[in-house]
Amino acid sequence: MISSIQQYIDKIQALIQSQSDEMLLLKQLTPITKQLAQTQQCPKVDENTIDTGMDYQLFPLFEGENHGLFITLISWMPGSTTPIHNHNTWALVTGIIGTETNTLWRAVTPVVYEGEVELEEDKTIAVSPTTVLTLGSDAIHCVKNLTNEPTLSLHIYGKNPYFTQRSQFLPEQQLAIPF
Repeated sequence: MISSIQQYIDKIQALIQSQSDEMLLLKQLTPITKQLAQTQQCPKVDENTIDTGMDYQLFPLFEGENHGLFITLISWMPGSTTPIHNHNTWALVTGIIGTETNTLWRAVTPVVYEGEVELEEDKTIAVSPTTVLTLGSDAIHCVKNLTNEPTLSLHIYGKNPYFTQRSQFLPEQQLAIPF
């Protein structure tokens, strides 16, 4: 049983070292991520520290060497929506407070960092405190808070996505641009 954020970090780092297959790694990380999210030890944010003037706010918890493993809480304001984007790293997302909506997209043509690309909307997943969403390195998605309250979710990335070559996608123009 995972009972602290440090135990969780230690377990993740050990699994990363022992498992080179990304999909198997995500499968192994899912139950321990759910365990952490459902314990009293899961980090929370004091609601007074949330800046409601922003669409979202990050509360970083851990970042590994060379921007490796990155764990953060994200608060999404009511009505906020991210652009359609990728991370170019694997990720897990679980709700802590409220429900965020993730829309997954499927590439019809090969994905490029910048240039022409055709996407199709694939499926929508509600991420709540009982859900763990796994995203492979090739996943494309957008996040929305369709509720009337701020939400809070725990995000775990194989690498800090602000240090990967990721793209924003404009499906109507069939275009990928740097994000």
